[in-house]
Amino acid sequence: MSAYESVVDTIKQEHRVLGHVVEVLQHSLRDIAAEHTEANFNLLAVALYYIDDFPERLHHPKEDAHLFKALRKRNSDFSAVLDELQREHVLSARMLRDMHAALVHYIAGAYGSLQTFKSRVDAYASMLREHMRKEEALLARAGTSLPESEWQDILAAFAANEDPLLAHDARAEFRLLYRRIENLLPHKLRYPRANQ
Repeated sequence: MSAYESVVDTIKQEHRVLGHVVEVLQHSLRDIAAEHTEANFNLLAVALYYIDDFPERLHHPKEDAHLFKALRKRNSDFSAVLDELQREHVLSARMLRDMHAALVHYIAGAYGSLQTFKSRVDAYASMLREHMRKEEALLARAGTSLPESEWQDILAAFAANEDPLLAHDARAEFRLLYRRIENLLPHKLRYPRANQ
């Protein structure tokens, strides 16, 4: 597998995991709103913590600093989509802060806070799915835009930080989230993890 293919594979896997975490949030909130289950505040908080801990602090900054910077330098045809993707990284961080605030209000029992939290999670999920689709479409076109050595540098940057949800020594809070994801996903959609 070339470095380019490995970069694409790494980013797609990180997108897939993030998508599953957001799906857990949406599924949990739908069940709570429909009164099918009691709120598991720990699970809701851990899901937001994961989004903040890995995608917002590591995944997006790596894309901005390594992948997007290299593509911008080599191919001006990508400038418009790169500008849009970077604006969405900023928007994602703001939406995450809004989701954190909504969760705090929900835990405190504020009137209408469940619906507010659910709406913010749904809006984030919609933005995120479209964002990941655009990134993956960009990657599909970008293979020949960079020499193999630059793809190797990008791959090394992405390999420097392991996804805490899939890490061999995953922290206890992420093991809980992983088990919840596993329980919600059909078997064929589940992903392997070293510490199962």
